[in-house]
Amino acid sequence: MKANLETLNLITGFILVIIGGIYLVKVDIPAAANWIIFGSMYLVMDDYKNKVLFNMFSNKVKVIFAWIGLVVSILFLLFVVFNHA
Repeated sequence: MKANLETLNLITGFILVIIGGIYLVKVDIPAAANWIIFGSMYLVMDDYKNKVLFNMFSNKVKVIFAWIGLVVSILFLLFVVFNHA
């Protein structure tokens, strides 16, 4: 059961990041930032203990998405401060 939840979280996280990319192409910065940050959180929060399915999802990939979430959060903060102040 744990492996099934890990799979769902992994797929959900990637889909949310992709949705953020779609909004970024449509130049909807707030929506893009929200979806990318949310998707990155999904990808970073789980342990992914199923070694067969998640071998490619190494700690390096989790660190990359943690950084993506942080950078997008900072950029979104600056966007909100300078565009809605």
